[in-house]
Amino acid sequence: MPLQVLSLMTTAETGIDGVINPQPVAAPLTRSAIFLVVTINPGPDHRSTVRSFCADLPALFRAVEFRNLEAGLTCVMGIGSQAWDRLFGHPRPAELHPFREIRAGSRQAVSSPGDLLFHIRAKRMDLCFELATRIMASLGGAVSAVDEVHGFRYFDDRDLVGFVDGTEIHAGRR
Repeated sequence: MPLQVLSLMTTAETGIDGVINPQPVAAPLTRSAIFLVVTINPGPDHRSTVRSFCADLPALFRAVEFRNLEAGLTCVMGIGSQAWDRLFGHPRPAELHPFREIRAGSRQAVSSPGDLLFHIRAKRMDLCFELATRIMASLGGAVSAVDEVHGFRYFDDRDLVGFVDGTEIHAGRR
C-alpha cells in the first residue's frame, strides 16, 4: 500500500439548529491528546462498516463529550487519499492527494501508512481515552491499528511537544 496523506473529511455535521458544524481543526490547545491511525482491512463488509461509522461518529463523540462539557473534547477525523477512493469514490475533495514527504533542514515529515486518522484532544486524558476506545470498538474488525500516540502535559506543565521555556522558579521565590 503506498503511503498517503490523511486529509480532512469534507463532510460536516449539521447541528440541531440546522447550522453546519465543521470539524474543529484549529481548536485551542489542550492538556491531553491521542493520535490514532488505522488501516481499513480488505473486503466490502469492512468498507461498509467504515462508511457507516463515518455517519455515526458525531453521535459517538456527543456521548463522550456529554460527560464533561467543559473539558473541550474535540475529534478531527482524516481520510487518506486511497481510502477515500475505496470508501466514497467520486467526487473526491479537490486538494486530496497522496502525501509527499517534506524535509526542511534536519527536520522531516515522513509519510506513513494509514487510511484513517483520529486527532482527539481534551483537557482530560480520560475523555480522550474513552473516545478512542469507543472509536476502535465501533470499527471492530474492519480496521487494524497502525499507530497510537498519547500526548499530555508533564509534571512541570510542559506542552505536548515537551517544550519548557527555560525559566526556573525556585521554591519560596514565587
